[in-house]
Amino acid sequence: MAGFGNMTAIAVTPDATSAMYQSGNPPSEWQHHKLATDHSVSHIANMSFDSSPKRNGPEIRQALILEEAIKSISERGYFGFRIQDLAQRCGLTNGGVLYHFASKEELLLAVLDERERREVLAVRQATGIDPLERGDRPLTLPEVKSVLRAIVARGADQPEIVRLLHVLNAEALHEGHPAHGYFIDREARVLGAFADMIRPFSKCPERVARKILALAYGLEIQWLRSGCTIDLVDEWDRALTEVLTSPTILATLEPVND
Repeated sequence: MAGFGNMTAIAVTPDATSAMYQSGNPPSEWQHHKLATDHSVSHIANMSFDSSPKRNGPEIRQALILEEAIKSISERGYFGFRIQDLAQRCGLTNGGVLYHFASKEELLLAVLDERERREVLAVRQATGIDPLERGDRPLTLPEVKSVLRAIVARGADQPEIVRLLHVLNAEALHEGHPAHGYFIDREARVLGAFADMIRPFSKCPERVARKILALAYGLEIQWLRSGCTIDLVDEWDRALTEVLTSPTILATLEPVND
């Protein structure tokens, strides 16, 4: 699901990177990029822009570029959008855009990183739950449902972002796409996080996680294709209940005792 990678994003810090190497699982290319760019994009959300880009400071201009890039890529896809068009939307020159992001590829990955950061914060605020920092306490099943619902609700409020992710996800099936590795890592993280959340209640958490993710992807595609006329959150609530109460899944949703 477009929003589901957000709540489960790996915090890629220097310590985390070192731990990855020590564990024999070195960080991927996109995680290296995330480490390098998180500092530069993590504090520019929710800024207000001056009508004249030249009167905005560097951080404001960078935020403006990211906002307009999200719109442009969601409309045209990565292969369809051009730096020249983006510069015009921002009221900047090509060089002005490339001053902040050295290449089209770097801009794309910065857009994905910034989107994840904002989504994690939004869902934490909506639920009061932080699955990444809950210590040893597993989430209850109602809490799991609450987290998933909050992610869906967040997506329903921003169809442009949901469309962006689905367009890029489809494009990135091609191995030569700059976000190919990002989406492979993202899906693995999402499935792993889902499985971890459901593990205390299921004998087959990976199987349940895949069904939930497939449900989310399918509903979002139908929602986008309908022109967002479907009530996405209501459909999600109904569909998740049906999935979790189906005989095959219900058989796995039992408290697992050590």
